Amino acid sequence: MGAKLTTLHDQSLFKPKGTLVVENVDYKKLKKLIVSRRLAPFWEQQEQQQEGREECPICNYWYPALNTASCCTARLCTECFVMCQTSHDPPGKATCPFCKHKPFCVRYTGYKSVEQIQSEDREKQIVAEAKLRQLKEYAMAAAQRTRQQQQQRQQSSLPAAVHPHSTNPQQQQQQQQDQNTVWWDSVVGPSTAVVQHNRGQLVSVYAEAGYNHRA
Repeated sequence: MGAKLTTLHDQSLFKPKGTLVVENVDYKKLKKLIVSRRLAPFWEQQEQQQEGREECPICNYWYPALNTASCCTARLCTECFVMCQTSHDPPGKATCPFCKHKPFCVRYTGYKSVEQIQSEDREKQIVAEAKLRQLKEYAMAAAQRTRQQQQQRQQSSLPAAVHPHSTNPQQQQQQQQDQNTVWWDSVVGPSTAVVQHNRGQLVSVYAEAGYNHRA
């Protein structure tokens, strides 16, 4: 049921308070809707939050009670509802500013109890905390990806490790010659031989003795 008006002689409940410029309005029809509790009165706006009041998400003023959109159950004051309808071309055929449903209709169910308001506040707090946790998790994941990318770039910029046995063919040939020279000199004497490779055979030519050895 809609909230009972303090007095039907309080004409301020039937007209906008001047926060928004409203034109082309039939105030007689508005008064009938308010008196029949189909539309919330034009309450006095409050800039600060007070217990038992609701905030209109469009004008951000606080009211004792708001209208409820029939399409998405969003809440808004009568002044903002009238502004949405009269600013549309043609007037009265506006779409819902929250969910874009058309036609945009509202109903008035009266005051919310303090328990209802507190319960809704708790639900909003839970949703806000869940969104905050999600943002933190996303930020942590993004930071981890950044660290991994930096590590990969650092590793790719380091010179490749050289394996102790990974030498080119020329180096391998020279190493084999050095090893053969040391082995043959240890058998027949010091550096009197010139070591050469010929078709895979080691040939030692000694200048002093004229001695040839074929390994």
